[in-house]
Parts: sequence; C-alpha cells; structure tokens
Amino acid sequence: MLSRILLTAGLLVVILPLASHAQTTPRFYVGAGANLFTNVPFLEGGMAPRLYGPALTAGLQITPHLALQTGVAYTWQNITRSQSYNDPNRVVPVVEQLDYRAKYFIIPVLLRYTFTPAAERFHVDALAGMTLIRSSYRNRFSSNYSSPPSYEYKGSNTSANVTLGPAVRYTLVPNVELTANALVSARVGDTYYRFSDRLSLNMLVGVQYSFGQR
Repeated sequence: MLSRILLTAGLLVVILPLASHAQTTPRFYVGAGANLFTNVPFLEGGMAPRLYGPALTAGLQITPHLALQTGVAYTWQNITRSQSYNDPNRVVPVVEQLDYRAKYFIIPVLLRYTFTPAAERFHVDALAGMTLIRSSYRNRFSSNYSSPPSYEYKGSNTSANVTLGPAVRYTLVPNVELTANALVSARVGDTYYRFSDRLSLNMLVGVQYSFGQR
C-alpha cells in the first residue's frame, strides 16, 4: 500500500507542473481493442498460456509530446480435462476430472512520450509506468475413488509491476487512430522468483478516439 501511495504522489509531482505549463488545452482520448497477456517469451520451455481478451484505454494529452494514460484489460483461462484408466487394484476403471478457471485484470498507469511531431500521421511512442495485475483462480478435482469424491481450491493474487515498452499510432481520420503496443512488465516485491519468472508481456491492438480542443 505504501508503495502505491508513493507511486501516485510521484506521478502527480511530474504531471502537475507539466500540465500547468502546457501551451494548449489538454485533449482526452479513449480506446478499445484486443489484448494478449503471456509470459511465454521469458519462461524456459514456453509452457505458459497465451491469454486473449478485451481492453479499454483512457488518456489525457498533457503536452504535444506527453500523455498520461490508464486502462483495463481482462483475460481468462478455462481448462477441463478428464481421463479414465484401468487400475489392477480397482474393481472398475478410475475416472478423474480436472476443471480449472482463472481470471486476470490488468490495470496499467503509464506515461506516454511521443517522439514524432504531432502533425504527422504516424507516431512512435514510449510507454513507462506501473501495472497492477489482479488474478484469481478456482481448481476443482473429482475422482470416483477419491474421498471426498471432489475437492476445490480457490485463490487470488495482486501484484505490482514496473512496465516499459514501445507503441505506434496511425491517424486514419482526424481524431481517430489505430494503435498498437508491446509492454514488458517486471513483478516487484517477490524475492523467490528468478528474474525471468518475474516478466510478462502485454500486447494491445485497437482504435482510439481523441476529443477536446487542440
């Protein structure tokens, strides 16, 4: 909790002076798109899943080159597996079933710096900040030979992550842009992970609409 308060205070210290010196009225933007969340590129063996889902973005253009944006992405994972096999010590075949459900909410708070002039149609950006990842899961196992015949585990976790990555935007028509980014996040606060286990990749493609005076 303390780290989140300090992060928020630090962002305000950076943003408020910039906003007070902006030469134009701030513009806002909102966007929607599709999100990919995975840590496959960083894990040995690449066994982690690739999860897809919708994403929303909202931002404030503080200066022609600097913006503050946030958003939320939602992904999920559903796995159902069943197997049946003969056991010489059992009268009837063993039947087992696994049902796994997981949900992920990804909430980034990022500064976006644009390297290209505002008048151009194609823009190259850098994004940096923090991402909060909230995960919850339910794991249910059942078997005709277990006692009790079924049992269930539930859990949840919230992690803070340092986030950095590139982004591109292309202006289709005034106020409407195609967007894409690839953000790498590193989990903070856990000491028992290898560094590669801390990393995750969050990619987004979508469309955003800007409004407000120039």
